[in-house]
Amino acid sequence: MFCEEPLNPDTEIPCYLKLIYELISFISLLCSVFVVFVTYKEIKMNIMNKLILQIIISEIVDEINFLLGIIADCRGRLRFENYEFRMYSCYTQIFLSIFSCLWTLSASLFISIKLYDVIINKNDNFKKDKFLYKHVSLISISLPLIFSYIIWVSHVIKKSKTITLNSMYVNKIYNNTQMIKLVFCWISKEITIALVCIVA
Repeated sequence: MFCEEPLNPDTEIPCYLKLIYELISFISLLCSVFVVFVTYKEIKMNIMNKLILQIIISEIVDEINFLLGIIADCRGRLRFENYEFRMYSCYTQIFLSIFSCLWTLSASLFISIKLYDVIINKNDNFKKDKFLYKHVSLISISLPLIFSYIIWVSHVIKKSKTITLNSMYVNKIYNNTQMIKLVFCWISKEITIALVCIVA
């Protein structure tokens, strides 16, 4: 929508492909919101249904995260003049991406625990008076939220220490504009390894 054609087509996604991805994400977002609304209205909310609903909502968060790229694109390429605005979008996308990933895994883990409990323990750990029955939904959301925040803060602190004048360059193709080197909007290699260890 606000895309500028890539300077290097070999390393950047063309605008028409971005538009297709954004349209698919938007349609998927609308369908997911509809499913959540109908499910919440029409289906009795037991623990399994709540956890499945959480997975759908976590996917909605991921679709919103993808669509935030439109906001970043409306300011053009990453330049010295729009660095702050672009990084607000970038850091928001990083947090939402990590959170939706961990939230999906967390809800899936508790679905597995619930199934195991029903099959092996005859639903002993999820009886109405038990801790898991009362708090599983809250735990499923809060643990990923806390871990995502810790990872996100670690990345923001690390990134703020690495941005220097060496991170900038003059793009002669693009009217000698001062631009900033940013390969992609994601966490650093070390923090990615830590995230993979948590996920695994």
